[in-house]
Amino acid sequence: MLDRLLDLLLIAVVRAWFAQPEADAPGWYRAAHTDPVVGRALRLMHRNPSHPWTVSRLALAADLLRERDATVDAVARQVGYGTGFALSTAFKRVRGLRPQEHRAGPAPVTDLTTTTRPSR
Repeated sequence: MLDRLLDLLLIAVVRAWFAQPEADAPGWYRAAHTDPVVGRALRLMHRNPSHPWTVSRLALAADLLRERDATVDAVARQVGYGTGFALSTAFKRVRGLRPQEHRAGPAPVTDLTTTTRPSR
């Protein structure tokens, strides 16, 4: 527990230091507060660092949710979330809509440049 307490203390000190106007904060810290795309993701990761964050898992979940017979609970287990509720919460936070709303939306456009061609 002492290790975690020291981690939190270090984070608090670094954040306070970077919050000073004359401090020259590194790019990753400035991005968390100014970049409209990356900033949101970085803030979410900073708020919950113990979560196993991966973009590929949420992208995979989005694809799996397009399958009409897949339940949210089944997709959640397949991509590493404990419950369908946990997946729904993360999905809504990152994508801005619930998994059911995503499922009802238009099908994604297929990238034709990645299809394989038969050999001659």
